[in-house]
Amino acid sequence: MVQGVKRPSMRLRVLVRSKRDADAVRSTIKIFNIEDLEVKALGGLRGDKLAEKVLDEVEPFTIVLLGREDSEVAEQIKNFLPPFSEIIVSKTKRIRNSVPSQILSLINKGRASIRLFTSWRKAYVLSRFENAKPLNFPNDPQGDNFFIYGRGREFLSDLLGLEIGDVLLSFKLSEGHHEIFLGPNLLARVYIGQNIGELKVEEIFNVENNKGPKLKDVIEANKPILEVLERRSEIILQDLGDDADTIIVPWSGGKDSTAALLLSLKVFGRDRVRPVYIDTGVDFFENRDYIEKISSILKMDYYVYKADVDKKLLNGSPLPTPKHRWCTYRKLLALRRAFRELSKGKTLIVVGDRDAESDARARRPMLRIDSSGLPVIAPLKLWGGAHVEAYILSKGLPLNPLYEMGFYRIGCYICFSLRSWELEIMLRRGLIDRIVRRRPEHKDIMDMFLRSKKILSDLK
Repeated sequence: MVQGVKRPSMRLRVLVRSKRDADAVRSTIKIFNIEDLEVKALGGLRGDKLAEKVLDEVEPFTIVLLGREDSEVAEQIKNFLPPFSEIIVSKTKRIRNSVPSQILSLINKGRASIRLFTSWRKAYVLSRFENAKPLNFPNDPQGDNFFIYGRGREFLSDLLGLEIGDVLLSFKLSEGHHEIFLGPNLLARVYIGQNIGELKVEEIFNVENNKGPKLKDVIEANKPILEVLERRSEIILQDLGDDADTIIVPWSGGKDSTAALLLSLKVFGRDRVRPVYIDTGVDFFENRDYIEKISSILKMDYYVYKADVDKKLLNGSPLPTPKHRWCTYRKLLALRRAFRELSKGKTLIVVGDRDAESDARARRPMLRIDSSGLPVIAPLKLWGGAHVEAYILSKGLPLNPLYEMGFYRIGCYICFSLRSWELEIMLRRGLIDRIVRRRPEHKDIMDMFLRSKKILSDLK
């Protein structure tokens, strides 16, 4: 637990049948240093009494862990669970018969289900919901989901060689695999590698209705779900920052940081919130343009700090790589400079980190202390990517136009994390030519990046 800062009250709950099962889960939590879980035993009940107790105790953001001997109970009640809850059954007879790594795997599967569970009721419903039919979604502990619409839908249509529309839901799985749903049906499996040429359609399925829902219908269908997410995140922020003088929100122009900003503004008001944009010098132009647009709509100022990644590259530094992320270090230096200069009185940092983004972020607790000594809270930790997109749109705000083009993630145009999917979009939409046209001094940098991604460069 973070010393000197109270723990968020809205922790993820884990329900188990017996005290010995609870002891096994608590031991796992201690071994793996998981701070955002609360464990409760259900009195060792069996059969119908256990089923009744679970339904009485379960609430949103609850994982129920049962052993194999209680699998019939799990099957009996799984369709009566509230949104953002899940029952996970162990392969062992009882939870306490599982070793800590197995229990951790069960917990992670439950966490993934909370963010990925999708139902269908004339539109995608991004959790369990009354009278909605569960999709056969892939429950991958490293998975995430996001919408494909607009020009992104056109790109996918060309890739698959099919006329499709209007909004599709993609599940991003581990190792580059994706499952793409059109309406309630699995339409295709696609592999997305890191380099150009590593974008492959693995399988296409026959789907009778190729229309899909309208984006406005998806947003309307998810309003009750988004209200549950929003209220939980609001309580987390209120618990930690109600007496804060300054709220700093790192704002990249991406969906996660934008949602974190909207939550912060709602809870704390404009006067206390300080959005900070770190200008790397190699950001997509769309990011800064988007920040300008949203700040104007919200009638809100923001602060710009430079990381000068472009200057390092122009002076001969090599491109950042997964093993040498010097760009991240420079962004952190700029961000901590912002913390020092903008912090007044008691300060809270609100970030858009989510479990699905990376293993490193999944391992981080919801609340931590930055190296600057300031508390950092991640109120979106259990949200899925589609939740974030739907939340921003439900507020009447647009998403960054890169998402509408089909991007999964945004950031710098020389980032090693850009995959074959985004690279193809950059080529087809003329983004690379635009970058070189507006920043001719970056031609050599872009040429080096393109070759690193196995793209034959003919930049003029």
